[in-house]
Amino acid sequence: MQGLLRRWTRASLHHSACCSSSSTKISSTKPRGRCRLISLDKTSSVKQQRRKQHDTAAMASPSSSSSSSSSSVMEQSHDSMQQSSVDRLLLVDGNALVYRAYWGYSQMGFTNADAVRLDDDDETTTTTEVVETGSLFGFLRMLLVLLEIRPLPKYVSVVFDSKGKTFRHDLYKEYKQNRQPTPDDLRTEVFPRIKELVRAMQLNVIEVPGYEADDVIASICRTALESQGQGKEGRLEIDLATPDKDFFQLLGPDIRMLRPQKKNRDSSVNGIAYDVYSDRTFREDYGGLCPTKFVDIQALAGDTADNVPGVRGIGPKTAVKLLLEYEDLQGILDNATSIKGKVARNALTSEEGVSLAKLSKSLVELDCKIPDDVLFRDKLESDLTFKKPDDEGRELLRLFREYDFKTLTPRVETLWQDLDHAATGESS
Repeated sequence: MQGLLRRWTRASLHHSACCSSSSTKISSTKPRGRCRLISLDKTSSVKQQRRKQHDTAAMASPSSSSSSSSSSVMEQSHDSMQQSSVDRLLLVDGNALVYRAYWGYSQMGFTNADAVRLDDDDETTTTTEVVETGSLFGFLRMLLVLLEIRPLPKYVSVVFDSKGKTFRHDLYKEYKQNRQPTPDDLRTEVFPRIKELVRAMQLNVIEVPGYEADDVIASICRTALESQGQGKEGRLEIDLATPDKDFFQLLGPDIRMLRPQKKNRDSSVNGIAYDVYSDRTFREDYGGLCPTKFVDIQALAGDTADNVPGVRGIGPKTAVKLLLEYEDLQGILDNATSIKGKVARNALTSEEGVSLAKLSKSLVELDCKIPDDVLFRDKLESDLTFKKPDDEGRELLRLFREYDFKTLTPRVETLWQDLDHAATGESS
């Protein structure tokens, strides 16, 4: 995986510079220069909408009263991302957004008890089933913010984890065993309904048996960048919508992350916002290291979220210091007897420490080799094209009426209108 990612980005002087950095400072505070993509709801105050932040890029949704709904200013992000001629590929970590919506909205008591369903003859009948709709509403709000970012993405896929175990469970039976079981209602009700809504939007949905969404997204990135390297016209920039740090290893000149902001952030009051996390941001956070080195950081420090063991006694800061001195995990292991710190030296000269480091690396490294004929029915360009549904959106709007999502209807209608304009070359 590391070798592939290096080859993808070798041509970029920008990326090469990061690999040769000798900086040893590890940021103790959040780095400056992060760009935020912000969508404010109708409930947001005018003052909040006009708030200026030197390190913030506002991205108003059509539901905002701001006049900037069809354009954006993205300070301090990749220059190429500001060029409307560049095509965008948006890859959404479906599981991450579903869980975030479930834990953030399911306890609010939202239901469709007051909803009515309209049939083709304009007759009204009370909906046959009252269901909890908070999780669905929260997921759609987060998804729509991503779809409304300008320039509109040309390609979109929402990727979900497959059911059952993956190759990582075969390598390490304790993998992710520290996690609580998925709640029954989330597994049997929320996930199926969200997937139904996403398909009604005619967005590409991918699940590959035996693989996590992370590996599927990494493989799509590989396909996209390889096709770009084969001389195809145009340039593709890739946005990964996920809070998951595992994706840091994919960051590069053409790949950035859109990370949902945590609660109680100033810019996310009454709205939804995403922080842009780029290869430059990573270097600021990790002492100048390349994003590809994040695999080695986790190999040494482990990852409690996925129950990846790492090497006992080594944390992220120590891992970064060692990588700055010895370049990569193999260099560290080859020079373990020369390591100055006693705890790290003892751990990395022991058979157990070496074994755990290598095991952890195999667990955290994303598999980008899933074949295209497994990922796509046809090919990326045709499968992932973002467009108005072929049924003119009737099924989605029916579901919106069923779930009583009145406020979302004008947003998707505006989005479809903009897609039509983009398809005909008109300005939205």
